Amino acid sequence: YEIPSSDFILQQVGLNELELSAFEEYRRVILETSYLNPGEEVFRANEKYTMTQQELVEIRYELVSDLSQEFDRQRIGRAGNNRIIDPGTLEIIEVNGMFPLVWTYKRQLGDNPIVLAKVYMFMNYDRVHRLLFSCRVVDEEECRDIYEKMLDSFRLQ
Repeated sequence: YEIPSSDFILQQVGLNELELSAFEEYRRVILETSYLNPGEEVFRANEKYTMTQQELVEIRYELVSDLSQEFDRQRIGRAGNNRIIDPGTLEIIEVNGMFPLVWTYKRQLGDNPIVLAKVYMFMNYDRVHRLLFSCRVVDEEECRDIYEKMLDSFRLQ
């Protein structure tokens, strides 16, 4: 399918409203695009680049900090007690001739099962496209094939 909008979410009905039935299973795919400030540019998606291990550690620290702050804002808005359980890893990989940063981490909402999240950050000119796959850790093997098929079909035009 070709998606006309740059942002979309695929998830169970009622998940955002915290309906109990929505938590019987958990699988989520999100694509969102962030636009940089005028004049700012990043790599092209198909431009291979490298970062030192220290740079990757610093970026991962920023990602963890930003997500923790977002979880704090959600907590104030009574959307639950979401927290990062494992800050995971950050690496650069090749996907379909593109070179995203990939952050893999674990989080947990209250007493719910731990969720594995994998965020692919495709930098392209003046924007960053984030493709997020998440599921419960216990369902990782079951979800892996469908998420890999989705990733294999992902292209930026």
